[in-house]
Amino acid sequence: MNDQLPSQFTIRVYVLIISKQNEVLVTDEFQMNMKMTKFPGGGMNFGEGMIDCLKREMLEECNQEIEGIQHFYTTDFYQKALFWWTRRIKYPVFAGTN
Repeated sequence: MNDQLPSQFTIRVYVLIISKQNEVLVTDEFQMNMKMTKFPGGGMNFGEGMIDCLKREMLEECNQEIEGIQHFYTTDFYQKALFWWTRRIKYPVFAGTN
């Protein structure tokens, strides 16, 4: 196993929305030939703050503006993504397969 840290990385943010009935909003997506269920969110653009990124991602994924955003959690350790895009070879590389 290669434990070396990547030379580039993406900061990812997600929205946790809980209704008055204690229902949690999730999205279904199909990316890179995989079906995924996840919280709405995604990668932060260079120069973008977390709140602005959350607002943009909600507009992109759910066509919904949000307000009253509060920080919930930040991972305080490096978490390798399930997959990432390798531009050099033009296909997704899955964690644990290389």
